[in-house]
Amino acid sequence: MSKAEAKHSRLVVVGPPRAGTTLLASLLAELGVEFGLEKKGWNINSGYYEHPDLLRIYGQVRKHNRVSRFSDNLSDRFKRAAIRGLANLLSKVEAIKYPPISAQLPYLMAEAGYAPVLAVSARMFEPYAISRMRMEGVGYDTCKRDYLEIYRTALVLLRVYQGSVVVYEGLRGPQREPALRTLASLAGASPELVEQVVTAQVGEARSRAEGATIDQECRAVYEELVRTAGAC
Repeated sequence: MSKAEAKHSRLVVVGPPRAGTTLLASLLAELGVEFGLEKKGWNINSGYYEHPDLLRIYGQVRKHNRVSRFSDNLSDRFKRAAIRGLANLLSKVEAIKYPPISAQLPYLMAEAGYAPVLAVSARMFEPYAISRMRMEGVGYDTCKRDYLEIYRTALVLLRVYQGSVVVYEGLRGPQREPALRTLASLAGASPELVEQVVTAQVGEARSRAEGATIDQECRAVYEELVRTAGAC
């Protein structure tokens, strides 16, 4: 049984854009975790598994945040609408993925009556930044800001809620065993099946040369995520 199958528990895939969240969601879906969407194989150049209902919920959350400084009643109305929408969605799925509201999502899930189980996709800063710059046209400062904010928030949330860290480089590199064990635990699948699914989606494990560290602050956060992955 997956962690998401426990009564009123739901997985939430967390991470900045281009940090492996689609790969993680795709692997979980192939292992039987229900995202409420058609299964789609992982493509390194595109994202997927954000449920369209979350777009509407995100709109309510943004309105709640925007008016909270000057109208408690209006802010509460938008928040209640977001919680109702989230409760309805979570009654039909076992997992959701939506990085832009990663910070608030677990708290809203709890208010909707569901226990969040975090599945954090951790990726090194340098390849993450290169991917975002190439695919989205954003600059270094934006990449760093999002990286630090989302991952530091995830580390705090892991002290509050259940969850695990899956290291992107671990899934694609030669030392897969820790990442495979974490996936097996999250999905409630056998290690043999997990290895088959990962190999089919990602390919055979291979060594990759690690480039020079560009940002020491981001590197320290990544190393903390890797340590957390080992402790989960």
